Amino acid sequence: MGPLGVTPTANKLYSLVRKGSMGTPAEVLLRARTRVTIEHPDLPDALKHVAAEAVQTIWQAASVAEAEREAAQAVAAREDVAATTAQLAEVRQLLAENQAALTAERQAHAAT
Repeated sequence: MGPLGVTPTANKLYSLVRKGSMGTPAEVLLRARTRVTIEHPDLPDALKHVAAEAVQTIWQAASVAEAEREAAQAVAAREDVAATTAQLAEVRQLLAENQAALTAERQAHAAT
């Protein structure tokens, strides 16, 4: 949260500064969110630093794993859509063949 209790957003920051790209405020906010600090008065600074780095490494690894899982799900979804589209094309082809056969049968029946 900001000093006035308002959570800053990339859009809000960009509207205030109007410099750089929209990605710049987002990157700054992301860096601020991913920075880890350990606030415990009894721990030595070196231990706080090591603990913060460990937590940040774990967080980054989890974020990468989450992104990879989402990417795999997206690929699987695209493959499912492609398979369904192929099945639909087959069903349409069978339907067209059946309609053609029915039309031919009707014409033969009408000729008799």
